[in-house]
Amino acid sequence: MEEELFRIGNSDFGVWCRSTAHTSYDNVYAVAIGTHGDECHVRAHKVIGSLAEGNLFAGFLVASLNVEGAATTLPHVYRECQEDLPRFRTWVVVVAGSAEDAILHRDVVEVRSDILNPHPESFCGVYFASNGNGCVKVGQTTYPLRTRIAQIQAGSPHRLYVCATITTGDRKAIEKEIHKSIAGQRLHGEWFNLTDDEAIALARQYGGREVQGGSKKATPLSPC
Repeated sequence: MEEELFRIGNSDFGVWCRSTAHTSYDNVYAVAIGTHGDECHVRAHKVIGSLAEGNLFAGFLVASLNVEGAATTLPHVYRECQEDLPRFRTWVVVVAGSAEDAILHRDVVEVRSDILNPHPESFCGVYFASNGNGCVKVGQTTYPLRTRIAQIQAGSPHRLYVCATITTGDRKAIEKEIHKSIAGQRLHGEWFNLTDDEAIALARQYGGREVQGGSKKATPLSPC
């Protein structure tokens, strides 16, 4: 199962990736995204290794920058990358066949879209994403729900929508408890055999609510 896209870093600098451990860096690229005025600039750098402080991961080392200027994710290890304007505060690490493919990678496209079109509604909690055909994903996130659904949409032939949510800072524990309570209905991973009504009722047991306005009839996605 594909690992989830997550962010490492601080409020000023961040690296988005699906993994910090690679057995080979032959096809790994770090794509820098930066804005200057109304323009958004994207550059791909070859990743040649990772940085660490003891056993603590500190970031990715890219070929076009020396160690002192390498992209790292620990605030006390961080060094400003030696780039001309714009300053690149966001990096997305992807596996791709070339630098050009890395720039067009779906993870880069999603992060770039969020930078250019920031979503005002953040979310922290458990969500129930339905495909409208009795299949519901019960997951937890700190991303805006629009961003999270966009990330998992590629794994479903039907259009997904959020039918219920539980806003909570204890999201991991509640997600785990819910997964355990409906383990007999598990289809695969975090996907369960649930109707929308069942998912909404389950969310309400934990202080959640129904999400109004979502289409109750999912439609197949057209091929790109």
